[in-house]
Amino acid sequence: MTAHTSLFAQLNDRRSRLGISKAQLSRRSGVAVHTVHRLLSGGETRPKMDTLSALAVALGVEVRLADRAVMHETTKVSAFRAKQAKAKAAYLAKLVQGTMALEAEAVDAEVLQEIEEANVHALLSGPSRRLWGD
Repeated sequence: MTAHTSLFAQLNDRRSRLGISKAQLSRRSGVAVHTVHRLLSGGETRPKMDTLSALAVALGVEVRLADRAVMHETTKVSAFRAKQAKAKAAYLAKLVQGTMALEAEAVDAEVLQEIEEANVHALLSGPSRRLWGD
């Protein structure tokens, strides 16, 4: 197994543990989906650094280059998923608040917090596509 293959196997394993599909990783990273497929399947042996960096950021890891490329998990899978759930829940709650404001019935801060917490729980306990999808 080459250093590249090992690195891409580690990235693919991280992607799988996070529950992100290759298409969702493509959207999150800005890397074309066919490139993501090729890299994570080991079909690409000379990736561009910006591509590798974009994938690492989208997966919440660092890639260190020395004698060989090594992936370092800067954030645990559970913490990275929780961060995504909180960000998406806050976005969804603001959509609710915005809709309610249009109807002149804005949601107060306490209710908004409850909506966010309920959404975080639903996102973390539901299918991964809800957590990572648009």
